[in-house]
Amino acid sequence: MKMNLVYKALADPTRRDILNLLKDKDLTAGEIADHFRISKPSISHHLNLLKQADLVHAEKKRAVHLLLYQHDSAARCASMAFIFAGREGGKGMKKHWYFLMLLIISAGLSLWAYPRLPAEVPTHWNFSGEVDGYSSKLFAVLFGPILLIWIYGILIGVAKIDPRKENYEKFAGAYRIFVNASLTFFVCIHLAIIFSGLGYDVNMDWIVNIGLGLLFVILGNYMPKVKANYFMGIRTPWTLADETVWARTHRFGGKVFFIGGIIIAVSSFASSSIRAALLIASIACITIVPIVYSYAVYKKVADK
Repeated sequence: MKMNLVYKALADPTRRDILNLLKDKDLTAGEIADHFRISKPSISHHLNLLKQADLVHAEKKRAVHLLLYQHDSAARCASMAFIFAGREGGKGMKKHWYFLMLLIISAGLSLWAYPRLPAEVPTHWNFSGEVDGYSSKLFAVLFGPILLIWIYGILIGVAKIDPRKENYEKFAGAYRIFVNASLTFFVCIHLAIIFSGLGYDVNMDWIVNIGLGLLFVILGNYMPKVKANYFMGIRTPWTLADETVWARTHRFGGKVFFIGGIIIAVSSFASSSIRAALLIASIACITIVPIVYSYAVYKKVADK
């Protein structure tokens, strides 16, 4: 299946609405037609285009259903993208445009690279930047798009089920930047794996350190804007128990994340032994120091 068939199928709002209907349950062509103010032949035309793109399947006189587990990664990724885009129509597409763009880039590169890749592709590197693990080319091309969908689904889903989900509206912009930065980091890793498999000289150790460092810098910059919740931020018993402790910890923690990210990124230019030591030390500080600080602030607030 060619990607242009997927793009053509998804370009029409009626066909996107049909996919949204089929997310809940299988429907016959007649049941689908009942949801639209257009003729049944027109609905049949739309269904045929979706079938050609391998996005839906239907046998004669049987219900139509989505194809979410096709061996063709393009069909699967396109279908899953619309699952996460929700029932928001055009508004939903705009809201998720960055994720969809990254997904198209990741899936498109995978489709292009698959016939050009060797049977086994480097997928793991040690601290010295040397390859120490290989996987099949099928795993290499599918890993990125599937991981992207999985991460995005979790990051969007937890914001909807968090007991303090109303607070997410207060830092929606910061949360969106965190989500997009995380997705971009993983797409860069996927691209590096693909190009390494194609024979290009890829310094994965450098890419990981720079990418991880920048991710911490971005997170640290927006950390003070994060409001109390059970998923994102420095969640300790003391920050969750008191809004003042939460706010002060995240102002301090943001600085720790920012400085740690700078150290990790700059360490990319050091020797492998120094780079590994700085990476471990920075992550340890980023993890432990804000926790200790939150306890200290809580005790100070409680003693007043």
